[in-house]
Amino acid sequence: MDRHSSDAKQSTVVQVMLAGHSSECIPLEPKQSSSDPHKYNTGLICVLLALLVSGPLLLSLSLGHQTPFDALYRDSLWVRMGLGVDPPPSGFAYNNTTQQIVELKKRSGEVIKKDLNLGVSADEASVEDLSRAIFKAYPKWDVTRQRLTTVDNKVLEKGKSLKSYGISNGSQVVFKDLGPQIGWSTVFVIEYLGPLLIHPFFYFNQKLIYGSEAPMTQAQTWTLILVMFHFLKREFETLFIHKFSNDTMPLRNLPKNCAHYWVLGGLFLAAPIYRPGFVGFLGGGIPESMLNGLLGLFAYAQFSNLITHKILSDLRPPGSRVRKIPFGYGFNYVSCPNYFFEILGWVAITALNGSLATLLFAVVGAVQMYVWAVKKHKRYLKEFGDKYPRNRKILVPFLL
Repeated sequence: MDRHSSDAKQSTVVQVMLAGHSSECIPLEPKQSSSDPHKYNTGLICVLLALLVSGPLLLSLSLGHQTPFDALYRDSLWVRMGLGVDPPPSGFAYNNTTQQIVELKKRSGEVIKKDLNLGVSADEASVEDLSRAIFKAYPKWDVTRQRLTTVDNKVLEKGKSLKSYGISNGSQVVFKDLGPQIGWSTVFVIEYLGPLLIHPFFYFNQKLIYGSEAPMTQAQTWTLILVMFHFLKREFETLFIHKFSNDTMPLRNLPKNCAHYWVLGGLFLAAPIYRPGFVGFLGGGIPESMLNGLLGLFAYAQFSNLITHKILSDLRPPGSRVRKIPFGYGFNYVSCPNYFFEILGWVAITALNGSLATLLFAVVGAVQMYVWAVKKHKRYLKEFGDKYPRNRKILVPFLL
């Protein structure tokens, strides 16, 4: 489900001196057999799928920039904590002849450093130059931890010159330490890893967890398959499709972000579903035509969600933060079709397994996505004005 909150650990003032997204029924009750080979075939498939994601990921984090997962490594936990932060690029040289000086102060007026050299001329000085200079002088303040604003609270954005903000000789810039950061791609990988580990654990360890075991019902097996597919798709999108508006978030927010998936979508969802003999509210069985219909709905929702995420990703050139109006599949009807298809997928899983825990997870997710959709819709209208299609709904085609 697209988020940069920040609280300050420390605020200082930088004074810059610039020189120059059928009727046939299939029984769901446990079969009276002592073993369930299908259960272990399903498990092998799930384990192999999980290894396909986790293997390259762990390799990339070990080798740094030697794999297609470079972007994830650069966002990784230890990088954002300052334990593996890249130094300024090799082409970044300080030119002492320019004598562009930054005086770093606290709000109290205490001087931290009087002669911070940006190494570029006044006409060339950029926000990145200032950030790198601060990081060079104070490695604990990685560029991802820095929040730079003008005295009238305008945020200094990457890619812009200091001059464009009216910063000249003697100008002041407010600096705030955001604390240890973690990249959004790493956040998503960790979030989605919870259900991928918890659901198979409950599925294959009935006796250990519940004290007894029974052959898995079809409701349980299909729930495992669909949940694993859903979150593996999410991991794939995180690694290869998504482009994030914000680079990082505060590390302290990670437990809160993970709680929804590890607790509500993991423990709370898995515990009642994989208990011995679970059959859901449908009890004795589900018509084959209904099962096929729900599986078809789930597949349609998942691949439609993937398509809309690809459309959003293609709108933004690599390394750019430019926002454009999305058009095409789903976007001609609503502002956030990716959320609509996400909700549709969980409707299919809820109807298939008949679990109240699944229903709660789906409702909580739908409410949160509606809140995000409203914010995005309003932002589109504010940013693009009359250019934005007025007939688009927020989340549900033709209705909402």
